[in-house]
Amino acid sequence: MNEFFNTSAFVPAPLVPDGGLIDGKYPVSGGGTIFGNLGRNILRGPDQQDFDIAAIKTTPLTDRVRLIFRWEIFNALNRPNFANPSNDVSSPSAFGVISALTVNPRIMQYALKLEF
Repeated sequence: MNEFFNTSAFVPAPLVPDGGLIDGKYPVSGGGTIFGNLGRNILRGPDQQDFDIAAIKTTPLTDRVRLIFRWEIFNALNRPNFANPSNDVSSPSAFGVISALTVNPRIMQYALKLEF
């Protein structure tokens, strides 16, 4: 998924050289980048939904022995859950791009247990 958000609204943080001034009045020693005017945690990824289900059947064989059958389904609706987009503004080709999933596709597993 390309450009999950408007990537043209962001630019890399400006570099202030050693001895430069921030806003024309604050001297910088050592140089580096300055913070922009965005708040914390402004980028949100796509919503996440996962539906897991299990069916369990217990069968008594004797007074002290029973057989338990489990059938578990993970991501039962087989819904793709996309990871957060890349937030590295210094790499324009990947910025804003979603390139991974957060959960596996539907997985089923069976179990048979004998309790005594």
